[in-house]
Amino acid sequence: MNNKYKNQISILDKFHIQTGNIRDYCIIGIDPGAGEWSACVVELLGNTMFGVQDLYVLNDGRTCKDSSVLYYAKAADYWIIGNRARNLADNGEKKGSFFENFKVLPGSDYAKECYEHDFNNPTMEELMVRNFQCIVERLFGEGCNNLEKEKYIFFVGRPASAGWEDAELAYRDMLYHAIEIQGVEKENIQIAMVSEAQASLAAEIYGKKGLDLQSGRCQVVIDVGSSTVDAIVIRDGELMGEYSRQIGAGCIEENMLEVFLYDDCCAAGVEKNRLEAFFSDDSKYEKIVLHRQQLREKLQESSYVSEMDSPQFKFSKISMFNSILVDPPALTRFQLRIGKEDYFGLNGNDGIKSSGQWIDMNGVPDGGDFLRINKITMDKAIYQMPVFVPCTEYGEKDNPYKSSYIYRSYYDALAHFMDGVKEMFLAEEPVPDVILTGGASAMPFVAQLIQEKLDVMPVNSAQPSYTVSRGLAYIGYTEFKKQEELTAISQIIDKVLGENKWKLSYDIRTVFSEWVVNERLKTLENWKESGYGTSIYQALDTTYYYNSKKLGEMTLVKKWWIDSVQSAIVDEIRERFEKLYKNTNIRYNFIINPQIVENAYKESRTTCVEYSWADLFGGWTAFFLDPYKTDYYSDKRSKFYYKALEHRTSMEEGVRQQQSVINLSNEHTDEIIAGFKKELYKDLVIYVEGLTPYIIRQ
Repeated sequence: MNNKYKNQISILDKFHIQTGNIRDYCIIGIDPGAGEWSACVVELLGNTMFGVQDLYVLNDGRTCKDSSVLYYAKAADYWIIGNRARNLADNGEKKGSFFENFKVLPGSDYAKECYEHDFNNPTMEELMVRNFQCIVERLFGEGCNNLEKEKYIFFVGRPASAGWEDAELAYRDMLYHAIEIQGVEKENIQIAMVSEAQASLAAEIYGKKGLDLQSGRCQVVIDVGSSTVDAIVIRDGELMGEYSRQIGAGCIEENMLEVFLYDDCCAAGVEKNRLEAFFSDDSKYEKIVLHRQQLREKLQESSYVSEMDSPQFKFSKISMFNSILVDPPALTRFQLRIGKEDYFGLNGNDGIKSSGQWIDMNGVPDGGDFLRINKITMDKAIYQMPVFVPCTEYGEKDNPYKSSYIYRSYYDALAHFMDGVKEMFLAEEPVPDVILTGGASAMPFVAQLIQEKLDVMPVNSAQPSYTVSRGLAYIGYTEFKKQEELTAISQIIDKVLGENKWKLSYDIRTVFSEWVVNERLKTLENWKESGYGTSIYQALDTTYYYNSKKLGEMTLVKKWWIDSVQSAIVDEIRERFEKLYKNTNIRYNFIINPQIVENAYKESRTTCVEYSWADLFGGWTAFFLDPYKTDYYSDKRSKFYYKALEHRTSMEEGVRQQQSVINLSNEHTDEIIAGFKKELYKDLVIYVEGLTPYIIRQ
């Protein structure tokens, strides 16, 4: 069906994805996580999804959350991505605007350590490009994934905030640049962006267990990752809202690094902490300590304060003093992440918690500095050290759950996020279904916090590391199949409407011809009654205005629709459903808006209709009439009138056969059918969206 009739844009259309036969493509979901990368591929059995296979791209030491890459320039009304965005934010030009962090490779001078020796001082754009290149290299270069197709469609995750939705096309173009650098043709790899929250939901709906969308309760999927925490809420399959905040578990690793620098955690023991030792003769250290103390005093009164109210925060952070570390801080934070994961364990209950472990902080074996990853260190990093969370959506700065805040701790920031989920989406929902996923969901306090705030113990995802990428793979396959279904059902609709077009056109010509003849006979009747002094030419030289609605044309369109078209379309679509989805016992019907005729109908234009005296009066009568004579008496005028009445049927037939009337009815029929297509497409999009569970589980 013509694109102009679409009332909403599919993911494939939004990103200009050109598709053909699904068997010619490999569909891959990619989650470029801050902690881990993951990817999944759709396995096809013929033209049907057989399953989703996890691909090996996990556990790469080069990933890390680092810097701001998204900026909204209010004056220019557009989004900036990359190094320029970071510089604008750092230069304080974010006033009245918004920025947030994203998951990239180390965005600092130390990035060269991650890219050998020829990648010095990269810009943020270069880092984002290189990040995606590394993922693609892992997908195709390891040899274990056996990806042998020539055409690929990547569905890539992005944060769930409105800002990243507005910037996703620019981000997608940057990823295209990454693959083009590697010599890959753009036509062979196409890219679409999808909210990570929606991907997590899709994974939980279409996984082996699957959410019960008919439970009558809200379903909540909370994804706790290394960079962001995302939540998505639905009820009865309808999206209630998405919510994303930059409070990923990477905040904990940053705090662990600060524990190392601020506190005495060396195995051998020292009298001064590392910063004090480093800045023992520098006034900067005293300023840092002072601001840190002032901030903590403010946070004693409240669990969070406004960013604008606490300028001390940026001076209390020690990122500017990372030079005292031997290793690049990005790699150090990655090492701390591994230590944190070992502490909690894969399932949150089998980690190294008793005595903890020592993490080498400078890469020098047997004699370097160490940080002990034990309960003391982790309690400080999670419950005692401030974290900053930026505003998540431009235009939402007055929303208490989306503004920029400095929180007393990571735990307090996460607790406030859960308060936001409850307040914004679950205020009237006493017992939601909650699924917890994401790599950081293994930390037990996360589930306990959800239980405390939402009054329900969450169910853990079966494979949290692959939730987003699996969901992206599901979404990719369903988008492909929905596009096929839209095309196939549009062809059914076009066929049925085309088969019945001639009847509608003939009915319209009939109504029009009846109206034209009737109007002329009314004029002739008036001339019969009071036409002395007026010629019949003067009487009939009148412009007639055709009001198709008032003349009941819409009634015949409704009858045509009900008797000939509607049931045929519904029956063919039902037969298609039953043929494709044989494994389901549920009948899923195509529901058409009952107001479709009123919405689709268009009024007709009028046209010029030719007529002859012979047609009007029949046979030889026309020869006894002078159309310009003005003094016919009443009896003569009556004879002409009643003679014309005898020829009503032949006059109507004559009008129906005139080319101008045929053209009018054809054009008018096309307008009406176009209106039906437009309205049917609205219902068709809803129907195909509802097909998603059947597409996945067929």
